[in-house]
Amino acid sequence: VGQTISTKAVGSHSREDVTDQYKHPEGSDWERRALYAGYKELLDEVHDVDFQIPEIVNKFGEDVVFKVNITNKARQHRIRGRITSEAVSYTGRVLREVSQVPVDLKVNKGKTETVTMTVEGSVFSEFPGTKVYVRFSVVLAVHGTSQMFSEEVNVAPSPPELEVIAPKQVGLGDEVLATVKFTNPLPVEMEDVTLNIESDELLHDDIIHTVGTVGPNAELSYPFKLVGLKLGRHNLVVGLGSDKVVLVTGEKEVEVVEEVVHRDVPDGAMAVEVKSVDRNLEENRRAHRTDSYDDRGLIVRRGQAFSLTVTARKSLPANAKVVSRATFQLITGTNRLRRHYTFEVDTVATVSGTTIKMELKPPADAAVGKYHVILTLAVGDKVTAVQDDIFVTILFNPWDNEDSCHYAGDPAHLEEYVLNNHGKIWVGSSYNNYGRPWQFAQFKKDSLDVALWAMDKMQQFDRGDPIKVTRHLSAMVNVQDDNGILVGNWSGDYSDAVSPLAWTGSAEILAQFNRTKRPVRYAQCWVFSGVETTLLRCLGLAARSISNFNSAHDTHFNR
Repeated sequence: VGQTISTKAVGSHSREDVTDQYKHPEGSDWERRALYAGYKELLDEVHDVDFQIPEIVNKFGEDVVFKVNITNKARQHRIRGRITSEAVSYTGRVLREVSQVPVDLKVNKGKTETVTMTVEGSVFSEFPGTKVYVRFSVVLAVHGTSQMFSEEVNVAPSPPELEVIAPKQVGLGDEVLATVKFTNPLPVEMEDVTLNIESDELLHDDIIHTVGTVGPNAELSYPFKLVGLKLGRHNLVVGLGSDKVVLVTGEKEVEVVEEVVHRDVPDGAMAVEVKSVDRNLEENRRAHRTDSYDDRGLIVRRGQAFSLTVTARKSLPANAKVVSRATFQLITGTNRLRRHYTFEVDTVATVSGTTIKMELKPPADAAVGKYHVILTLAVGDKVTAVQDDIFVTILFNPWDNEDSCHYAGDPAHLEEYVLNNHGKIWVGSSYNNYGRPWQFAQFKKDSLDVALWAMDKMQQFDRGDPIKVTRHLSAMVNVQDDNGILVGNWSGDYSDAVSPLAWTGSAEILAQFNRTKRPVRYAQCWVFSGVETTLLRCLGLAARSISNFNSAHDTHFNR
């Protein structure tokens, strides 16, 4: 709900109307439905009885248990109706009625009663060649009132697991062994079982293998050879079909490389005496678009390689093969020893005299944050641990196709949504508004410090997910969530601190918070938006502040 949703235009200081990107067209059917849904609870009469259908998690082969929880908040009520279940195809066509349960019960005040229907899991395999759902239809009425509850829920089982076991890397032209494993989850035989294995880059020809019958709860194991035909990362896709399931799929990513790196190279063993490690800061920061950050450390973007140069005390033989392993350990909080999330990158270094140069590429799904890098160099079976402390901050990479935050629009927009440190936030009304200048200051050291502080409040394995990070930072900007950064105030009295109207950017706010770790007072909507945009851009996520006029407001209903 709203009009004239506005943001700063890319590459200029004018206003861009982005209403059509955030809501359905005014007066359209979808817009009217959204409006009605927003007002529904206010428009409906107050009801005494709550109906709730818990989430259904169903594994293939297991019975489906459907429940309706009925909670009565007032005097005793009588509930009448029925629950019906049907087997339906993916197109919605009814294949057969499964069962029907009449409901007629009394629910006392303050009590909850549960109505349950169980459908045997075998119904999903009754119709070979068809993807089957179970549709539960509920119609219940509160006797003596106008309250009714009507709902339809379609349930499909989670597919059986199909495991593809293969090495992560294959040398170009090399053949290696891979295996498909599958366990029949049903108490009956699966017949007409067929495996299909496909990959243009890892197989000379697609494999179609007729298995035949797989017994009840029995395991199928099928070995096959794959070959590295084309450099790069490729997916090996496997499908399994039978008379009981339409299709079960599994896949495995395999990288084809010039030569597979092995840790136990037997020839030419020697130790490397390390003199120094150059982080190639200027080269790396420029290549990763991080040269504007005030923090002068090594800051890179995931999914993109960066270089390190090791200088040895003695020259290495021209034919020396140096294998480097970099172990990245995520640092959380102020305690450097509190490390849990790790990943490793192996590479063959380039050797020239005393110079050893290596390219390290953090995975495109790596957790975002500051890492301690432990570097080892191996020549043959002699392994040298590099003693230098190497630290690197890894950010999101919207320029990288493999990063889940990849920006698929015009790449020029990233200059605005990631790299532009100043902008405008529109205030006023839909008929009389103007752009209020705002300095995002995402490259300030305080901004990066606070962003990483906020990330430390997350589960470490969620720190690579741009959606979870965005939601987490949205909560951390507000003091009501996790003792966050800003205190909201709409009273008009700001005499004990700073008026929201006084802020012109994020830098002073984040500097104060970074210094005291106490919520900054005061803020209103555009201030929250400006600081959130700063933190997101700081971590490499494309973000912009938008203003919505004529909003539907909760008026302290706290929804």
